[in-house]
Amino acid sequence: MSGTCGIGPVDTHEPLAISNLFDNLYIEDALQVGNRQSKSNGVGQTGIENVFWATRGTGTVYSFNVANGYVIGTDPELIVVTKPLLGKRSIEDLALDTEPEDYSELLGKPVQPQSLYQDQLQKRLQQKSPSAIR
Repeated sequence: MSGTCGIGPVDTHEPLAISNLFDNLYIEDALQVGNRQSKSNGVGQTGIENVFWATRGTGTVYSFNVANGYVIGTDPELIVVTKPLLGKRSIEDLALDTEPEDYSELLGKPVQPQSLYQDQLQKRLQQKSPSAIR
């Protein structure tokens, strides 16, 4: 998924989102993966092993994947939450039973390549080209 997440929070609502790449997104409000519990027809956990790559914007990423999740490279203005915020009940609920804490690096710093999808696509296409065969 790439593009802009505008006004109003966006989440992996239902069913369980497995191993998605959120690539080079611009977040104005919020993007969240977590435990919706009884909300959304009792969907419960909404994401596992998702990657947020080169995320930009002024909003917030709530990354509470079941098992592993990854947030790599963000704008300095973007807020990243990978563990419960005590006293914020809705965030505590979203993080319930989503251990371990999602991995994060290069928060507030640019990451290269800017698009992990485009980089990997180019590498795959190069491998298939006749000039790459020796």
